[in-house]
Amino acid sequence: MEGDRILARNGAFLVSNEHGDIPKQKNQEGYGFYFRDTRFLDELVFFLPDVPLQVLSRSEWETDRDCLYFTNRRTRIGGKELPAQSVLVKRERLLSLDFEERIVIENHSPCEMAITCVWEAGSSFSDIFEVRGMLSGRKPSRQVRGTKLNPELTRNSITLGRVGMDGCTRSTLISFDPAPESLAEEGTAVYEILLPSGGSASIRVRITPMVRERSLSPVPRVPYNVRGGVRFFTDHPLLSQALKSGIEGLKGLLMEEPQGPIPQAGLPWFGCPFGRDSLLTAYQALVWEPEIAEGVLRYLASHQGMRDDPRTGEGPGKIPHELRDGEMARTGEVPFRRNYATVDASLLFLVLLAEYVGWTGNEGLLLELLPCAERILAWIQDSTAAGKDRLLEYVPTGGLGNLGWKDSADSIIGRDGTPAPPPIALPEVQGYLHDAFVRMAGLYRFMKKPEKEQEMKIRAEQVEARFDETFWLEDLRFYALARDGRGRRCRPIATNCGHGLWSGVIPRARAGHVVHRLMQPDIFSGWGLRCLSSGEKGYHPFSYHKGSVWPHDTMLIAAGMKRYGFSNAASLLIESLLQASARFPQGQLPELFAGIQRADPDPPVPILRACRLQAWSLAIPVFMVQTLLGLAPRGIGEGLRIAPHFFPGLSRVRIENLRVGKSRFHLEVTLDRSGYHWFKEHLDGDDLEIEWAQQREATLRRS
Repeated sequence: MEGDRILARNGAFLVSNEHGDIPKQKNQEGYGFYFRDTRFLDELVFFLPDVPLQVLSRSEWETDRDCLYFTNRRTRIGGKELPAQSVLVKRERLLSLDFEERIVIENHSPCEMAITCVWEAGSSFSDIFEVRGMLSGRKPSRQVRGTKLNPELTRNSITLGRVGMDGCTRSTLISFDPAPESLAEEGTAVYEILLPSGGSASIRVRITPMVRERSLSPVPRVPYNVRGGVRFFTDHPLLSQALKSGIEGLKGLLMEEPQGPIPQAGLPWFGCPFGRDSLLTAYQALVWEPEIAEGVLRYLASHQGMRDDPRTGEGPGKIPHELRDGEMARTGEVPFRRNYATVDASLLFLVLLAEYVGWTGNEGLLLELLPCAERILAWIQDSTAAGKDRLLEYVPTGGLGNLGWKDSADSIIGRDGTPAPPPIALPEVQGYLHDAFVRMAGLYRFMKKPEKEQEMKIRAEQVEARFDETFWLEDLRFYALARDGRGRRCRPIATNCGHGLWSGVIPRARAGHVVHRLMQPDIFSGWGLRCLSSGEKGYHPFSYHKGSVWPHDTMLIAAGMKRYGFSNAASLLIESLLQASARFPQGQLPELFAGIQRADPDPPVPILRACRLQAWSLAIPVFMVQTLLGLAPRGIGEGLRIAPHFFPGLSRVRIENLRVGKSRFHLEVTLDRSGYHWFKEHLDGDDLEIEWAQQREATLRRS
């Protein structure tokens, strides 16, 4: 909702309403305090029973802290009239390893005042899938089938708890300082405060989530702090705001795992690691924080598939899709504890590994993860050998209807709007496959393994040829949405093939046709690209994957357009996303929004239950800067390539503490009447060679 507040840090997150409360009667909106796929609080309400409050102001949003100010309306208290704005209440919240609230109450009336303060807290320890309404048709609720523990009361604390059906004890410790006058088992704390005129009182409440696995000690939590120190400066207000809010949001989604930092996919519904999401987020954020890529790669490699399991989609060598640790996942009620239902995460792992090594020159990580990469190559070999024409296909598995990024059951359709029968081959997946082979060839060249390098080059060429033969629709001058199990091309116009620009699989002779078609008004809404044309059967602007705008989809395609020399179209898409971001809370792009045609001054239309904090959307502003500057490593340790192209209103971009290999430097690019200029200030490490590679604008080709 528009006024809702979301805080996130270290794997925990809080979703509250505009007053900072978790209202129990509205828990279907996802309000609550969550950790490890469990809602540890589904009620937390603060109020003054005798003094009605209204919001005065809210602090500028940060991922881990918030501050709201309240005051009273005119009312009567203790038989006396209380003028408006006699009481000021400050509600500060900080989310770290625990969640802490501090309430400050000030009396600005001329008289002494007796004030009653009440907190109401409670939890049924609902699993996130239960909150989302995914109960597998079971009744009664899961709490009835678990074991609710009696509340543990002390003078200044209450512990709520439940033993789940997975044997885990989940509990919420709520402690108060100072101790309240009364504290009831149902979670109600009451303070009676006497405030002199001009006086104030302060109350602290700390909420600690705890998980014990079969009576073991609580699961430790370790904070992650951003280490890179890369800073961005621009002279464009929307881009500057998007960078600030995107990076701030991304910080909140990062969790510290033993392998390194890894982002949660999105809040409130996907507060856990995802393969595809984490890989693309890390790719987009490489210029800012390469340690995210390192953590993601190591973490996913540690969960690489080892056996065949049709229920979860696991296969030897596969990179996981989703990793959960809630009760329903642990008991097998949902197949998502270790879920491998993805056809593309394994390919994107290879893409990110090569991109990371190109930027950092970290040969040690390459050698460490090479066995994982080669197990992926073996999985690809087995999977493509089984597919028609050696394409990488899939049959729905692991509880998902489709295994590409458009994974809803009705996302891949025929011209009549009905779901395509499996096995399904997606054009973007073949593009990722081509890119993975090209990049692995580069890594093998770096490792001086010419036979392996040549093998990867041949396989990349084969994929490129099969891609064009399989998906090109000559009459539409565009690529098919998919090829279905009957060997038919799915003809709806959609954005899937646009990812082929990013991966480089589309022949240059076709690229102009593809870019021209994507920029037509049935696809380009003015705010971004609809993932399905508004002219197709089944189009719905509020659907998940049949006409909504996914910012990461638009941004990857924009990066692909820039790759092929269509810089004007790329910059237009980037500018449209920036203008959309400015209309959303905190200037952050959500997971998706409606494919309604832009009509200024109307804002983009949100979609209910879309994640407001989504990792691959939050990383977009950093990737925008990289794309606008045309930044790319030249091989491994061979320098940096730059090819800037700005949109109107942007004339200066500066990146401080940029790291490429062992070099650290400030880079600034400006635009004036005479053209683009760049300046590098070397800081430490090896001095880096920069290649200026200004592109000529490519030609759009009309159908």
